[in-house]
Amino acid sequence: MTMMFRKEEGMELHIEGQHIAISDNLRALIAERLDKLNAHHRDVMHARVALVKSNHHLHGSDEARITLSMTRRKMLQAAKVGKTIEEAVHNSLEALQRELADYRGKRRELDKSRLKTAKTGPRLSGQVVQLVADQGYGFVDIGAEEDVHFVRSAIVGGTFEGLTEGSAVEVDVISVADGYEATRVVPL
Repeated sequence: MTMMFRKEEGMELHIEGQHIAISDNLRALIAERLDKLNAHHRDVMHARVALVKSNHHLHGSDEARITLSMTRRKMLQAAKVGKTIEEAVHNSLEALQRELADYRGKRRELDKSRLKTAKTGPRLSGQVVQLVADQGYGFVDIGAEEDVHFVRSAIVGGTFEGLTEGSAVEVDVISVADGYEATRVVPL
């Protein structure tokens, strides 16, 4: 079994092989393709690639399983076979590319509808009560029953890295199915 860990700016990559030694070229191919999938969105937090080389005499039974952990607790998976391990990797990445396009399209539509229903009144004041820096999100206490969830991209007039637990902020809040979400976070 071969393992490889790599930490990118926003994505952790883990590659393992069963019955196969993973070449540098294959590692580079996988890393490059996953970087391209994540290039403009930076919503893939972790990628796990499992490559299984079949010892069986049947051709087309090499398998590549890829699991992507996304922001907002979403996971996408693809498992494809091929005549070679490279073909299996290519097939899995193609399937994930289609899944990502569908997921991102749905997220975009959902975000548009949320912004239409966002409160336009005064911002609410609160304080950051939890930061998950490696995942790029946190929670703000505004005095409601539940804390308000926010993501890195919602911060205006400051940076995510500049926030600490206890930081005073103003937030624009919308109600979502599982609580409250900030459409805008302004550090004070």
